[in-house]
Amino acid sequence: MVTRRKNIGFYVVALGIISSIGIYLYDIEIFHLHREPFFVSRGILACFFLGLGALYWKYETWFDRVINKHTILLLLALYLYIAYFCPVAPRFMVSMGDMDVLGYFFGFLGSVILIWFCKQLPQIKTLTFVGRNSICFYFMSGALPITLSAIIKRFYPEVSPWGVFLVFSLTLIGAYIASLVIVKYLPWMLDIRKLKK
Repeated sequence: MVTRRKNIGFYVVALGIISSIGIYLYDIEIFHLHREPFFVSRGILACFFLGLGALYWKYETWFDRVINKHTILLLLALYLYIAYFCPVAPRFMVSMGDMDVLGYFFGFLGSVILIWFCKQLPQIKTLTFVGRNSICFYFMSGALPITLSAIIKRFYPEVSPWGVFLVFSLTLIGAYIASLVIVKYLPWMLDIRKLKK
């Protein structure tokens, strides 16, 4: 039932509520006294960013129309004000389990600014694919380097720049191939609404 909802607002509100629970749990010191399995608290806190990303995706044409070379300066000024001059500092450290409402706004604003600058760059097919499927690359960025490092350490026991470069290159190639497979054969992993009813 939930996955069949068409209204993006529903997901934004639902994910906002989930993240609010995460903020509350952090404030009462349930999570950050020890490392919980799979960093559950960080995942809960980051949920609202998924909702904000969906909101941006739905209204991307509106953002593209409103943000230009002049308005981007206003957004940059607002971002710098919050970062350096705002009397209340935003809490935006998802990795530390520390977030607040201003932190979410600060993170979203920074993302919108970064997306605008990225859109000004020339289109490169490979980079466009990586950008559109960055969630795949994100999930591969943990397991692949760890596994490859363990394997390569048997051949190159001493740490060297060449070993690091080799692990990086193989990770990038492996993540690219895995992303191609997921996009073509398992698209529901990226969008659960693509599951057959």
